[in-house]
Amino acid sequence: MKKITRLRKNRNKRIKEYLKSILKAFSLLLTNVLELLVYLLVKGVKISYKAIYRLNTIIGNLFMKLPRITRTLIIYVLILTFILDLTGTIQGKKIIKIVEYKTINSIVPTANAEPQEQEEIIEEPICKYDEVSCQIYNKAKELNMSEEQAKISIAISKWETGNYTSVAFKEKNNVGGMMCQSGLISYSTLDEGIEKFLINLKNNYFDIGLNTLELIQPKYCPIGAKNDPNGLNKHWLNGTKKMLEELKKY
Repeated sequence: MKKITRLRKNRNKRIKEYLKSILKAFSLLLTNVLELLVYLLVKGVKISYKAIYRLNTIIGNLFMKLPRITRTLIIYVLILTFILDLTGTIQGKKIIKIVEYKTINSIVPTANAEPQEQEEIIEEPICKYDEVSCQIYNKAKELNMSEEQAKISIAISKWETGNYTSVAFKEKNNVGGMMCQSGLISYSTLDEGIEKFLINLKNNYFDIGLNTLELIQPKYCPIGAKNDPNGLNKHWLNGTKKMLEELKKY
């Protein structure tokens, strides 16, 4: 029994010595590889340095062989190129900062940020009517009116002005029979007359639910009104409805 135990101990000892020898050989190999790599790196740096040094020497010798005026011109060109590159880099950084600043402000507006003017390209809606009707239609769309509301506005205007032939339209730029206590209102331009007419319809009719000619008529053109001595208001609803039906054909 003692003999067997002794044999086992000797075998384990030999295995340990064998493993130690392997580790030592591997460590030596790794050290040699690292030394070789360091040597090659240093050697490569030296060779590169010598090559660059020799190249610079050759270029310097060739440069010195050039005429003095040529050398001077080359130096000035190099200096100018450097200055232009430096200036371009600085300007480029400024432009990038400005773009980033504007982008950040447009995404996350601050409480004290001043509104920045931006050019907006507004595409006018396609209109197939006559020139004045298209002016009314496009302005109605700018005021966020619906398609139906824009057409109702044109129908009212066409009826009130006799298809844009009335004196109020031609001389006062009044497109909707707009009146005050002294009579028909006069506007300085046709654009102003159209805008005032549409704003009145939007604020006092469409926005409060009066979205049809039937609902608009009692307030806009009531039958028996004091300013209608000839009783023409009774024809208003049928006339505007016919105008609207004609517009819906387009």
